[in-house]
Amino acid sequence: MENLKISGRLPDGLKREEVRAWVHACRCILEFHKKSLSTDCKQYNPETGEHDDANTITLFFQKRPMVEDEECGGWAMRHSRTIAVNNNEGRDFALQTILHEILHLYCVWDGGQEWATSTLTHRLMPEVHKIYAALTNNVYKRAAWLAHGKLSYARTIEEDDYNPQEHVAIKQEESN
Repeated sequence: MENLKISGRLPDGLKREEVRAWVHACRCILEFHKKSLSTDCKQYNPETGEHDDANTITLFFQKRPMVEDEECGGWAMRHSRTIAVNNNEGRDFALQTILHEILHLYCVWDGGQEWATSTLTHRLMPEVHKIYAALTNNVYKRAAWLAHGKLSYARTIEEDDYNPQEHVAIKQEESN
């Protein structure tokens, strides 16, 4: 799920790792519910000069995204898996727009697209935020654990064994 390219100036108060976490949270929910990016999409890779069919989403932050000569909050192009987001409207607007446009990449409805997409955006925002919060909480601590795994936890084959601390009870939260 790491296939994400981010470019442009982010809105004030929004960090790149927050954008990554938000996109992963959106994709996590959609893919859990068996929604997927269309497999007939191909994305141009300027490094190789070929079209890749990986699940890469390209996210552009720009001043005034335009659709048919009108300024908008953002847009998505399903065939290239590209999203543009207005970077002038602030952090919360950008996150809401990203979810809305990712829904356009993953879901096609019969008839009009905007009512279903905006309704789902409203309903999924709190759920996406829960996953986003889990990903952004202690992000640097987890990065350090993973980076030190190679050095600090290394063992020879003879010394290797399971860490008994691995087996701890997981607190179950109430779910609806």
